[in-house]
Amino acid sequence: MWSAAAIVTMIAAADQLAKWLVERNGDHLPAMLFDHVGLEIVHNSGASFSRFSGAGRLLTPVVAAVIVVILGLILRAPGRYVWPLAILLGGAAANLIDRMRFGYVVDFVSVSVWPTFNLADAAIAVGAIATGIMVVLAPGRRG
Repeated sequence: MWSAAAIVTMIAAADQLAKWLVERNGDHLPAMLFDHVGLEIVHNSGASFSRFSGAGRLLTPVVAAVIVVILGLILRAPGRYVWPLAILLGGAAANLIDRMRFGYVVDFVSVSVWPTFNLADAAIAVGAIATGIMVVLAPGRRG
């Protein structure tokens, strides 16, 4: 469990630090990093990919409830699920911090064919995909 707590803390801290750095240097943005990847500040008051825009404060208790469920899964799931669920939890916690502080999530990674996102969103996606793969490939699972 300590490793899960460390993962959650590192992801949330890295995301918050990145958001702080981007916001602090916002007068230099938007800026392109590579051909189709750049930095820009977007205050996302909705859910992922700006769905439900303007519902930031209403989404806060929903996100908090999801975090409680993920935490419960970490505590009860077999050990192989702890790391991917911790990655997922770290991303969800980082975005919840934004929702509680600002009423919106700070997104800053811009990819030309994808909605703007942040490190927490990437962690949520990686954690969810890894958890799904682990479920599908679970030993003893019937096909």
